[in-house]
Amino acid sequence: MKVNAEKFLLPAAILLAAAAASAPASAQQVEVVADGTQLMLDPSASSPVMATLAAGTVLEWIGESGPYYAVSVPGPPGQENLVGYVLASEVEVVGMPPSTPGDPPPGLPSGGVPIPGVAQQHAAAKGMREAGLRRAVQGAAVAATAQVSVSIAFDLEDRESYQTEAEYQAAVDRRTTAETVRNVALIGGGALVAYGIGRYVFGWRKMAELEREFPEATTPPLERQLAEATLNRTLGKRKFVWGAILAGASYLTIEYVPYFAEPAAEDFEDASEFQSALNRRGKAKTARNWIAGTGGVLGAWGLAQWILSAQKIGEIEEISRMTALSVPLERPLSESPAKLYLARVGTRTHLGVSWSW
Repeated sequence: MKVNAEKFLLPAAILLAAAAASAPASAQQVEVVADGTQLMLDPSASSPVMATLAAGTVLEWIGESGPYYAVSVPGPPGQENLVGYVLASEVEVVGMPPSTPGDPPPGLPSGGVPIPGVAQQHAAAKGMREAGLRRAVQGAAVAATAQVSVSIAFDLEDRESYQTEAEYQAAVDRRTTAETVRNVALIGGGALVAYGIGRYVFGWRKMAELEREFPEATTPPLERQLAEATLNRTLGKRKFVWGAILAGASYLTIEYVPYFAEPAAEDFEDASEFQSALNRRGKAKTARNWIAGTGGVLGAWGLAQWILSAQKIGEIEEISRMTALSVPLERPLSESPAKLYLARVGTRTHLGVSWSW
């Protein structure tokens, strides 16, 4: 909920100060002791200022965060109250001696959980989103590994490839056990993917809400954005390169390593050896398809991350250049690059501004 702090908080603070004399004293209220006390959006010195309060303003105490008290102030009409922060040294508990910063006001239960600021909530939501993405990738990796392992290591050959019935039955038993383990791994991996997607969605929605309601508090500095975009571009390049290496190496291994070459019947003394070579070739092609697919996904992911990060870097550099086009305040007016001019050409009079840099 995006609100205008000066429009709603200052009138609310004045009303609270006017009602302080008639309101009964409560241990859950604090009173501003000095004019010009700042009501902060976050419990930090660099936080945006929501409003400037006058001495005598009474606010409801709801928590603490370091040297700051979290207080509740009236929101816009028909909306919930807002949460702000004031320095504990600039307020005192109504009807009781002032408390030291970091300690809860007397009469309140101790051990309460401090209310995090907007920036902390945004960072926590971002961590939840990243953790969800990791869980989803881990779950997908577990499921894919289980499927590939059964398809390659426990592949059941034709009955004629086994010398005895006992060997064939032992292979069938191994395959059945492997499929049972695979099914359990698929269920666990799917559950982990669902859990990760849920955390990712919740974290993303929380970040979007905070960024929409408090854009100034949740937008990191340009220097940090540039560092993150540069890191993401580097990671994107690495993913793209490794994806290409995986896909290319798997293909070259199958096509150019003699052990996995396409067998010819005349090169083998009996049919069992020829069938074994065919099975080996089939397993190798299955492994190649999985590895090449993984490399393709990794390469596409890296390429997208590389392109998006490069675009972000370009946007940040453009904003930096625009920000740098400011005129120093100490520059004399006569040296200002902006000059008014008045000229008459024929029957027309021209009035405008000329710029020189």
